[in-house]
Amino acid sequence: MDQSNKKRCTNFSKDEVETLMDLVETHRHVIECKKTDTVTNGAKAAEWRTIATTFNAICGTGRTGKMLRSKWDSLKKSTKKEYAELRSQVYKTGGGPLPDLNLTGLRKRVLNLVGVSAKGTECEFDSDAASVTPSELESTGTNVEGCSAEVEEIPIADSAEIKWDTWSPALLRQSKHPALMLMQCLQTIRQKL
Repeated sequence: MDQSNKKRCTNFSKDEVETLMDLVETHRHVIECKKTDTVTNGAKAAEWRTIATTFNAICGTGRTGKMLRSKWDSLKKSTKKEYAELRSQVYKTGGGPLPDLNLTGLRKRVLNLVGVSAKGTECEFDSDAASVTPSELESTGTNVEGCSAEVEEIPIADSAEIKWDTWSPALLRQSKHPALMLMQCLQTIRQKL
């Protein structure tokens, strides 16, 4: 790779990073979109050019959209890494106090923007998952068209009613019930017709 084509600028100051965060927050609906088709990628590139123009007008530096995007990506990566370290410390065994791994204000802002891709999703099947009551689900007001909110209750037989002590595998070899045999005969007759 040709070294003469690389343009190296000064490091980002704290004010520049804060300005970048403000601009990313206002344009997040486009630049954080998960779609990657040609139209969306073109819209993202145009949005980064707009952010670069606004950023340079505010800060007075000559940063390109590519540089700003690279800085934003590195902020996301480092925040995800720091948050993962924080979560891994919570689940470690061995006792003792937890190390102080609080996220800074900037990291909290990035984490809020990135959302689920950094935090992960809650497992609904794990015993550590937060429980949700049906009343909470009804209060959200998310009804799917064609689905009713009513739940059909199916009675379950008590285990006291079924006597399993007399069951044995030999019972599987018994002849079929006459009603089942009639249904089987009707099906074979229909197939022959």
